[in-house]
Amino acid sequence: MSLAEEIIAILGSEKCDLVDALVKTRILASKLGNVQLAEWCRNELSGYSENSEVPPYRHIQLILQGTVANGAYRYHNQPLPTSHLTKDQREHFTRSVVREGIKAVQSWTDKEVAVHFPVDLGHLFRDVIQATYVVEKLQGVPSIGAHAQILVEVRARLLEFALEVQPTLPSDESLQGQMTTEMEEKINSMFQGAVFGDHTLIQIGDDNVAKVKHGVSVGDLATLLSQLRTSGLPEEDAQALSVAITADGTSATEAKQLGRHVKGWMATVLGKAATGVWEIGVAAAGTLVAGALSNFYGFRVG
Repeated sequence: MSLAEEIIAILGSEKCDLVDALVKTRILASKLGNVQLAEWCRNELSGYSENSEVPPYRHIQLILQGTVANGAYRYHNQPLPTSHLTKDQREHFTRSVVREGIKAVQSWTDKEVAVHFPVDLGHLFRDVIQATYVVEKLQGVPSIGAHAQILVEVRARLLEFALEVQPTLPSDESLQGQMTTEMEEKINSMFQGAVFGDHTLIQIGDDNVAKVKHGVSVGDLATLLSQLRTSGLPEEDAQALSVAITADGTSATEAKQLGRHVKGWMATVLGKAATGVWEIGVAAAGTLVAGALSNFYGFRVG
């Protein structure tokens, strides 16, 4: 059984050992020489440093609570209003980034865990509670299941990647010499798409590098064309894509597959990439275009 198959078996079992799956994925990343995959596994296992960018699935909502008292009465864990706060203050009290390793997150799923704020910030609520009361404690309580959902997200994303990458790998994952440049680029694209989703930077290739920030919203044609132009797509091809998308209308979105005109445009553009008209490799061009169109249409392309 290959490492990818082992990872799939672990993630698909009823009693999934997520730590074991991440450790094996870290080994797989080493065998493949995939730095991005290795770094993600390391962060999930050991935690994200203050300088590391934390994936969106580790950003959680908090419910702000306070203990208020006036000397005679004390009320514990009372919900506090936040509508009077500035946007930055409100986000400080109601959003949290979970940087800890996966083992720590697992330990919190059945416990009451809260983010505690300095009590001297209680003055921000002076005008929204009764004048005789003061805030003695401030805490943000995660919504029910927030930490469990992080585990679900890591498991689901890792499983999606493993299922996609398993048929792509050589029979012996330790033989890096069997990995073609196109295969490496495809694996990188699978990892970025499965783990980080649409809003990531994808770096592809060695000498020919294509960078596209997948921040294209569904139906946002202007941003789609702008990002492809930034990645080196010639203007005439950008305009041709606009015409092709218009010609296909809503048929692609309804059928969840590319329309005839956009398919023809892709074939033409990839043919140009193969001849060097677009200054990135044909494999990089295919991955880049497929990723951008996936975000534009809202379904996976390629």
